[in-house]
Amino acid sequence: MPEDEMKVALMLLALLALAGCATPEQLAEADKQKCRGYGMRPGTEAFANCRMTLDVERRRELRRAFDDPYFGRGYGPYGGGPFWY
Repeated sequence: MPEDEMKVALMLLALLALAGCATPEQLAEADKQKCRGYGMRPGTEAFANCRMTLDVERRRELRRAFDDPYFGRGYGPYGGGPFWY
């Protein structure tokens, strides 16, 4: 692959990686909109519980993804898991 094509490919890869990122403020706003869409009003206990549930689910998904041996830390001598082969 010529050098110019490699630079373009790397730039596109970097743009794709950045496109998947969201700031905490953007995530919070999306959560607010989702809870409003469920019919909950800001300032109520139900709204707070909705926001908390969405946050817990997001954290659970991240934990699940990074605990996956095929994606995250892994097992064995290279992943620092509980078993040394």
